[in-house]
Formats: sequence, C-alpha cells, structure tokens
Amino acid sequence: MHASPKCTDYFHNLLDLIEDDMIVLLALGVNRISSKKLKSRIEELHEHVKNSKTFATTPTPVPRVTKRCDPVDAEFRSKKNEAIEKVTLKIYKGDSRRSKSKEELEAMGSPIPN
Repeated sequence: MHASPKCTDYFHNLLDLIEDDMIVLLALGVNRISSKKLKSRIEELHEHVKNSKTFATTPTPVPRVTKRCDPVDAEFRSKKNEAIEKVTLKIYKGDSRRSKSKEELEAMGSPIPN
C-alpha cells in the first residue's frame, strides 16, 4: 500500500503504526501498543491532518521496504497439536525469540483458551 500512487503521508504513518505497533508477535520484551498510547498517536495524526493542507491529500508513494522480523518459538496447546501434526513445514534453523509464557500473557489480560 505504501507504493500505491494515491498513498499520502497520513496513510504511510497509519500503516507504519499498524505494522510496527499493533500487529506484533508477543515475544519476550515485545509488547503491542497500549490503548492509551494508540489513542494519543491517532490524535497526533488527526492534529497533523487539521494543521496541514497536504498531509492527508497529497500522494507520496514510496517503495515498500521489507522489515525483517525474527521468528518466535512457541508452544502449541495440546488440542491444536493434532491439526498441526498434519502440516509439513520446513524446519527453521536461524535465530529466534522466545514467546511470552502463559503466565506473562495472562498478566497482560490476554485470554488463554484451553
């Protein structure tokens, strides 16, 4: 979408916010943006739109830069293992991060299904 001929600076910022702060694998030391901070960032974008004639209206397409994301080791719950065992995937042998533990996810308020 960044390379779209109609993509404005507003949408570049919004896309970056979504990709960098909202769609996040919960690994050790990595968290999603809080609701309070997200609201603040959206309000900042809104203020910029109100104060600039071009921020949300002038297209500024840019080539997409691929961001490298380290894989995250995760443990699957037993009910899910049956379906996963039927899938054949290549074994990744590079660096990875450890996922948050069940206790860390619960402390964040994330529901952990059985």
